[in-house]
Amino acid sequence: MPGLDRKLVEHKLPIKEGYLLVNQARRRMSVETEPKVKEEIERLLKAGFIIPAIYANWLANIVPVLKRKTGAVRICVDYRNLNEAFPKDEYPMPMADMLVNGAAHNQMLSFMDGNSGYNQIMVAEGDIHKMAFMCPGHISAFEYTVMSFGLRNAGATYQRAMNSVFHDMIGKIQLFSSLLRLKQEHTFKWEEQHQQAFEEIKHYLSKPPVLSPPKRGRPLKLYVSASEVSIGSLLVQDNKKWKEHAVYYLSRTLTEVERKYSVIERHCLVLYFTDVKLKHYMLPFTTYIIAKTDLIKYMLTRLMLRGRIGKWTLALTEFAFRYVSQKAVK
Repeated sequence: MPGLDRKLVEHKLPIKEGYLLVNQARRRMSVETEPKVKEEIERLLKAGFIIPAIYANWLANIVPVLKRKTGAVRICVDYRNLNEAFPKDEYPMPMADMLVNGAAHNQMLSFMDGNSGYNQIMVAEGDIHKMAFMCPGHISAFEYTVMSFGLRNAGATYQRAMNSVFHDMIGKIQLFSSLLRLKQEHTFKWEEQHQQAFEEIKHYLSKPPVLSPPKRGRPLKLYVSASEVSIGSLLVQDNKKWKEHAVYYLSRTLTEVERKYSVIERHCLVLYFTDVKLKHYMLPFTTYIIAKTDLIKYMLTRLMLRGRIGKWTLALTEFAFRYVSQKAVK
């Protein structure tokens, strides 16, 4: 992968005045992990993402992360000291959920994921030496020539690059005419059966039940659910035929601390979690909370608002919530 042209974008690491160079203390690594790290180092070296570091002023440790699906190791670098040494890039980042919302009423929505996106951006040549990291055993030290994960401002640099690359497409409907990209040595003839299969895929992808933006004048309903390991919610609204139509789904796993919460506290957490994520939806509406227990009453009748319940309750005061027993809903 040749990467993006430096004239378009490159990642810079300007050190703030007064910060000293940091060489982190060497950390130990298990015998089982070391061969996997070496294998990943060889892959990065072959791809041209890293080069050997000879005179390294900044030197960070590797943090190996095991990929559960494949068993391979992803190499992350502890750049905390380096990140503290340069200013934050306040480039405005888009909100993913609002981008998805902007596609409402369209027939199809497509997502594109760049291959090794961060690694397509070069590090400024004068800053490469700051990206050095040490490896276990005899593998020595290397430094990234491309932007890696864990760097402060990496997201801002990447977003700035994408806005530049897709400047003429942003906010417009695009039809990508290139259906297939083949290797140079391969040939392919598009025949009738291929076109038929393609039309079937398009039909399938454009016909599933889709989420619908809320309509003014009708209240929302919020279903909440909490188990011992996860929480989830569903925001819906009745259409003109009084049938529920999904507006948004939310879910996440609980942390170890949250799993110790009581059942009622986990349900309150769902409500707070949903309020934070879907505030822009629910504020203009009256929302009916559908649950086994009256969460609003539980939270507002506390003798004193403190701790996590207090924090969650204060966040709910700006919403127009009503409780509906789950048994009352068909």
